[in-house]
Amino acid sequence: MLVGFSFLFYAYFQKASSSLQVNLMFQDLLLTVSLILLWLLFNHIRRVYEENIELARQVNELKRFENMPLLLSYSEFLNRANVIMKGVNRRGENSYLIHIKIDASKKVEDALRHVITSSILKTVRADFDLVTLLNKKTPLFFLQNTDEKGTQIVINRLLESLRTKLNTIELPLEYNVIKVEDDVTVMLNRLVTAKKGGKSS
Repeated sequence: MLVGFSFLFYAYFQKASSSLQVNLMFQDLLLTVSLILLWLLFNHIRRVYEENIELARQVNELKRFENMPLLLSYSEFLNRANVIMKGVNRRGENSYLIHIKIDASKKVEDALRHVITSSILKTVRADFDLVTLLNKKTPLFFLQNTDEKGTQIVINRLLESLRTKLNTIELPLEYNVIKVEDDVTVMLNRLVTAKKGGKSS
């Protein structure tokens, strides 16, 4: 805008001809369009830069879980759990889902997730129980052929392990437990929307 006024005053004081005024207007328009295009370009570069930072963060987080071969993808977790439930129901056995909610700041959440997930994998039975990350963030595990007492034993063992690793009594997490009675996907939806089923203390 300042450039446009500068051209206007220049043309007025120089008593410029109509052709010169048109030329100055064209230069002003060209400059304005160029500045807008530069602004859009820089805005796009900034957005791409921020996306690259986020992708790099996600890649680094995934690398931390490369040494956890027993950690299943969410879809694989559901498939295996539903197959297991058919046998569990046929034999009249019980199974449980445990959902861990991490209550920590963003700065330490990733590190805590890694510690909690690795501890779960070491606590559960590798040949029977299933572990995954819900939405790639929330630790979730499935215990088959057990009861409430057995489930609580596993949870207590996990909490004791975490207290040792984190060197704290009050753990920054909460957990929900739900007995699986039918399709795991349906039960999981109940679990996610359920009220807090227990505390870490």
